[in-house]
Amino acid sequence: RMSAEVANCVPPLERTGDILDREARLYTACLADGGAELLPKERETLSRLRARALSSAGSGVAAGASAVVSMSMAAAERELVAEVVAEQEQEQEKVEQQQQQQQEEQEVRARREAEEERKAKKARREQAAASKKKAWQPELGWPTREFQLASYCGDMHELIKYAKEKHGTTGGMSSTQVKNWLKKNPDFIPCWLRKTEWAVDHIISDKLGGHPWPFDYFIMPKSDNSHFNQWADAEKRKYVGEHAWQTASSFARWARDAARARIDYGRFDPVTDQFRGRA
Repeated sequence: RMSAEVANCVPPLERTGDILDREARLYTACLADGGAELLPKERETLSRLRARALSSAGSGVAAGASAVVSMSMAAAERELVAEVVAEQEQEQEKVEQQQQQQQEEQEVRARREAEEERKAKKARREQAAASKKKAWQPELGWPTREFQLASYCGDMHELIKYAKEKHGTTGGMSSTQVKNWLKKNPDFIPCWLRKTEWAVDHIISDKLGGHPWPFDYFIMPKSDNSHFNQWADAEKRKYVGEHAWQTASSFARWARDAARARIDYGRFDPVTDQFRGRA
């Protein structure tokens, strides 16, 4: 059966038993595990080589015909095997190159996607931060200079006089005590705050070292007070105005310098005193 495939490509007159026998052996050598049919390309190559061997065998030198045929067929067999192996190696190399190229493309694509995702996350964070900062507006709008001056407790002389008389040497006047005084003296509550829930805010928070005294207090809507929390930043400075900010800062420095001359720094214990005075 195997010989017949090649025999169809060779003139019948040139077929001999010896050639057919060698054809069968050559087929056997090229079959994978002896069970698979030759590929069309392999069959075409084998047919061409056999035709060339047969042509050489019938060249007219009868005495050397058998030797020529034997040598030609052996050469044909080696050439065919070499061609098949070379083709297989080329195909394998081509497959490996394609796989390597695909892998490199996937790596480049993965790096590009990772970089794009990193940039997108950064952009979202910046946008969220900008939106959050831009979105916040004071409950009643940013106070005018008139409202800032009216809300600063450091300009309420009656309150300061009361604080000196009642709390000057007792550790200061807390924000709760200031609020109670304002409720008893409602004329000092700024008009722009009388229709909302208000709170007494530390300009420099107690947690950051602010002192409980009118010079460090500012009256504002309770929601604005919650927004600022413990921070004293540029937004807080804009809200209370330069006059209140500078006066509160001067008072904080004065209290700092006065305390330095009176306290024993060696008594501070970072373990036992870490929760002291937290707002």
